[in-house]
Amino acid sequence: MPGKHDWALEFDGNDYVSVAAGDSLDATAITVVVWARVDVAAATRILVNRHWNNNDEGWLLYAEGNSFKFGHSDTPGPGRAEAVSSDITYTPGIWYHVAGLYDGTDHAIYVNGIEKKENATYGIRNSGEPILLGATRLPHGLRGFHLQGMIEDVLLYNRALSVEEIAWLYREPYAFYK
Repeated sequence: MPGKHDWALEFDGNDYVSVAAGDSLDATAITVVVWARVDVAAATRILVNRHWNNNDEGWLLYAEGNSFKFGHSDTPGPGRAEAVSSDITYTPGIWYHVAGLYDGTDHAIYVNGIEKKENATYGIRNSGEPILLGATRLPHGLRGFHLQGMIEDVLLYNRALSVEEIAWLYREPYAFYK
């Protein structure tokens, strides 16, 4: 399906993509980058995640209400996840460049290159679970919080990118191919 710059994955609110994750993503820092278009502003809509159980462990880049968020936790138990929320209100049907990162101390969200950074209490728990695009894993193998919209150019780094690197990816969408 044609997307923002090239071809994109389209999600109708009932589907998702599962991608096997290797050891290279078992890191103490991470950056998740994506071009996203959320078509329906509602409850939580997952863009990309490795959030694998009902104990709020893992990480996820998502839209909630009219804001993009990056959440994570390494501590089991409901309510022990934390998220940083963008100050930018998104409009359904419009493409946005969204990046979330955790550097071992702080977590941040970037929307169209604009940063919101906060001190983080929790880290990131690693596992061999797959990366999910467009949904998250719920208990008993179910999937939920399905995206209605499109995503393209999903990038995962096992380190925290700098402000300059994220701005560069926003300005030069195909720069990572060079």
